[in-house]
Amino acid sequence: MLLAPPLLANARQPIAPSIAWDQFMHLKKPSWLKAKTWGEFCTKFQHSDGTFDCAHQECLRKADTVDHIKPRSHPDFVELRDYVDDEGRRRRQANPDGAHVLDNLQPMCRSHNSAKGTRPDAYWSSDLYFDRPLDLDKLRASQRDFIYAVMREAGPQMIGRLSQINGKLLSFFQVTGAGKTLGKFALPFGINHGLLEASSGHRPSRIDRVLIVVKDQSLREQLVKELSTEPVQYGIVDQPPMVREATSSSNLITYSKMAGVHFVVCCTQALWGGEDSAITDANRQQLFNAFPVIVFDEMHFATDRIREVVNQATNSLVFGVTASPINGGGLPLDDMVRCSSYGYRQACANDNSMKSLGKAIDRPEGDGLLPVFDDLIEEVMPEEQQFVSGETITRGESGPGRYSLMSAVNVANALIERLHRLDRIRLTGEVSGHRRLRSSDVDDVVGSLSYWSHAILRAYDIDTAKFLVEYINQKLKSNPDLYPPELGWRAAVAHSQGESLDEKTHPWFWSKNHNGELSTEAARILVVKDMACEGINNKLCNVVAWACKPNTMRRVVQANGRAFRSFIKKEDSTLHVPHSHLDRAYILTHFNWGQGESLADRQRPLIDALRFFYNPDSLSGLLSFEDWLANGEEIQEMDFAENDTTVSMYDVLKIVSHLAQCDRTGQRVSLRTIYDMVGCKGGKRQDAVREMAQGLQTGDPQTLRNVQRRYGQFTEATYQGEIAANEKVDVSLSEKMNVDYITSLQNTESLLDKYKDDPEELGRVCSAITPLMRGNYYKAQEMTMQETVTDVCRQVGWKIIHNLQIQTHAGRVYAEVNRAARIIIGVPDEEIFGKDSRFNTPPVILELKRSPTQGMIVGHVLRTLFEEGFIGEEAYFFRLQDLAANQMEDEDDDLN
Repeated sequence: MLLAPPLLANARQPIAPSIAWDQFMHLKKPSWLKAKTWGEFCTKFQHSDGTFDCAHQECLRKADTVDHIKPRSHPDFVELRDYVDDEGRRRRQANPDGAHVLDNLQPMCRSHNSAKGTRPDAYWSSDLYFDRPLDLDKLRASQRDFIYAVMREAGPQMIGRLSQINGKLLSFFQVTGAGKTLGKFALPFGINHGLLEASSGHRPSRIDRVLIVVKDQSLREQLVKELSTEPVQYGIVDQPPMVREATSSSNLITYSKMAGVHFVVCCTQALWGGEDSAITDANRQQLFNAFPVIVFDEMHFATDRIREVVNQATNSLVFGVTASPINGGGLPLDDMVRCSSYGYRQACANDNSMKSLGKAIDRPEGDGLLPVFDDLIEEVMPEEQQFVSGETITRGESGPGRYSLMSAVNVANALIERLHRLDRIRLTGEVSGHRRLRSSDVDDVVGSLSYWSHAILRAYDIDTAKFLVEYINQKLKSNPDLYPPELGWRAAVAHSQGESLDEKTHPWFWSKNHNGELSTEAARILVVKDMACEGINNKLCNVVAWACKPNTMRRVVQANGRAFRSFIKKEDSTLHVPHSHLDRAYILTHFNWGQGESLADRQRPLIDALRFFYNPDSLSGLLSFEDWLANGEEIQEMDFAENDTTVSMYDVLKIVSHLAQCDRTGQRVSLRTIYDMVGCKGGKRQDAVREMAQGLQTGDPQTLRNVQRRYGQFTEATYQGEIAANEKVDVSLSEKMNVDYITSLQNTESLLDKYKDDPEELGRVCSAITPLMRGNYYKAQEMTMQETVTDVCRQVGWKIIHNLQIQTHAGRVYAEVNRAARIIIGVPDEEIFGKDSRFNTPPVILELKRSPTQGMIVGHVLRTLFEEGFIGEEAYFFRLQDLAANQMEDEDDDLN
C-alpha cells in the first residue's frame, strides 16, 4: 500500500518562482479520518509517485485535500436516529462516522475545494487584519504563552490543513481571572503568524474573521466592548478590530457577509434559534464557512449543541475556552482536545491574579499529599435537630438524610457572621505567603489594601433563595447598629425567573462600580439559584456559602471560582495586596450536606473541585493538540441524545391533554398547538418538548421511564421522612478565636493593656465577653411566608385540573392532593393540616413546593383517578394500564 509522503522538511525555505507550489504540496491523512479508511483511500486514488489527482472534472492540478462528496452537515450525518448498539441498548444519536466512509470521499485540489466555500484562492494573497504584528510584551502570560504561542508553534503542522484537522473541540483550560477575553483576541493572530512563517514564498488560507459564541446577553455586550477597546488601550495592536454584536440570527448572517468585520459576537440563541430563526439547513453551512474560527466562551454550558457545531462546521476550527472542561461527574467533555492548561499555579506565578488557596498550597507541609483545604472550608456543625414530629436528635445519631431548610438558614447565619468578623478584624500587616513565594516580577510585597468583603449564598431552589433573602434582610434590619445599612448590609437575589444579574445595575455590583465605596443601595450578599457561575467578575467577593448540597463538579468549580479573583495593585515592581484575612477565600458549608466521620469524607465534592481548580492538568485521558495534529484519532461515538429536563411536569400534563383530545376526536396531533400550549419559541426547550410529545405518542420506552420517574412511578404517595423544623448549632469559639474577635473590635486597647502580662486571664475575659458582643447568630427568626400549606396544595390541584382539562373532577383532585400531601409530610390522621396547623411552617411549605415532592403528588393523583375510572385516554399515554398489568403480574408471582 502506498502512503502519502510527509510535508517537506525544508518547507520554511524559499521556493524558486519558476516551480509551481502544487508540486510540493502532498496530501496528508486528515486527523478526523480513521487509519483503515485512509489506507483504502490511498489504494483507490494514490499514484505510484505518492500524488493524487484532483477529482474536479478537467482539473490538471494535484490534490492536496480530502473532500466530502456529501458534506458532513448533511442530514444523513447530523439528524438523530434510533438504533440498538452492540450491547443491545436502545440509543438515539447522530452518526458522524457516516460522512467519512470511502464512497463519500474524493481527493481535490485546494482551489476547487475552496470554490465550494465563500472565498476564491486569490483572496488569501492580500494582507489580513490578523496578519498584523502584536506587541507580545503587552499580553499576559496566559494569553501570550498559553494561547498565542501554542497556535503559532503549530503552524508547520497546520498549513494547508485547516479543513483537515477539524472535527474536534480544540480547548484552552484557563482558570478564573486569567484574561480569557484578550486570549480570544490573540488566538487568530497566533494561527496566522504561524501559517505565514511556515509558508515562505506562499500566502496560505488563513483566518480573516472569528465568531465568538457566549452564554447570554450581558456577556455578549461586555465582550463586544472589551474586544473593541482593550487591544489598542493596552498597546497590543495599533488598530482596533472591527467588532459586531449579532443580536439575532439575521444579524449574524448579515455580519458573516460584511466586508471588514473581524469579530462577530453572538449568544447561543442566535446560532441555533427556533422556527423563526433566519438560519436554516440550507444556509447553515454557508454561515459556518464564513468563519474559519469559531470560539465558544465557557464551552461547558451547552456541550451537546457545541458538538453539533463541531460536526457541522467542516471548514472551521472550533475552539472552546473554559475554567471547567468537565461534565457533572468530573470527567472530560466528549470530543475535546487539550491545547493548553493555565491553572491556579500558573496564574499566581505569572500574574498574581488569584487569592490564596490556603496553607496547604501556600506552605505545603507534606510531599505527595493531596490538600484537604480544611482552613478554607468551614462547616456549620449542628448540635441537635428538632423535627416537625417533635422528635429531637443530636449530632452523631442517625438523621433523616435529606435536605433541611433549617440547615440552609444556619449556613446563611454563618455567612453573616463571617462577613461581620472580616469587617472587624484588625489589619495585621501580614500578607499571604504565596504572594512572596510565587511572584517572579515583584521585588516588594506590601500589605496595604483593604476592602469590604462580599459573599454569594447558593440556594437549593428559587423559592428557597427568595426565602433566604427575606430571612437575611429581616435579621439585618432588626439590628442596624450591628449591621449598618450604609455599609451594604443587605441581601439581593438573582435567579432564572426574572431576577437577572446585570453587572451594571444589580446591587451586588454597586461597590465594585463605585470604587469600593458602600451605601444603602449596595447589597454585599448575593443569594442565587443556578447563577453567578461563569462570567461574573467581582473581586470584592471572597466568601461562597453552600446553603444546599454541592452537586456537579463543573458547577462547583465555577461557583467557587467567583471568590478567588485577586484584589491587588501593582506599582512598578511593588505589589500591594490585602492583609492575609482578606487575601484568601472562605467556603462555608454544612455538616449535613455529606456523610462520613471526617471533613474530607463529608465535603468530597468541594475538595475535589478545589484540587482541580489548583491543578487542571490533573484531568487525565485527554488527547493533546500536538498528538491530534500529528496522528489524529479514531473518531469516537457522538451522542446527541436530549433529555426531558427542560419540560416541566405540568407541561407534560398539557402535552398529554392534547394527545388525549386528538385520540378521542380523531384529530391530527399538532406540534404547533403543543408549542403554543407550553409556551416555547424554539431552541433546546422546543426540541425537548417535541421529543417528549413524540415519545409519549409512540410509547417510546425511554420517554415513558423518564415520565414515570418524574411522577414517582405513579405509585401511592409515601412518607418521605422527617422534616427539620429547627436546628441548634455549636457557635462556640476557641479561646484564641475569642481573643482575636474581642481584640479586633474598636476601643479594646485598654483591655489589651490591662492583661498584657496575663494571657490566661485575657482569654477568660474574652471568652466571657464574646457571646454578649456577637449575639446569638443562629437564633431562629420568626419568619412568615406569603403562602400557606393550603395555598400550595390548591395550586398543585389547580394545575392538574387546568393542564389536564379535567374540570369535572375538581373535587376529587383536590381531595387526593391533600391526602398525598398529608402522607408525604407525615401528618397524623387525628390532626388538621392547613394554615392553622402546626405544619404551616416554612420548611414544610418549601418541601411541598419542591419539584420531586409535587411530582409524587401528581403521580399519586393520576394513578388514583385512573383506578377509579375518571381518566381514560390520558391514562393510555401515561401507560398507566401497563403499570397496572405489571403490578398484577408481580402480585401473581408473589402468590406463586
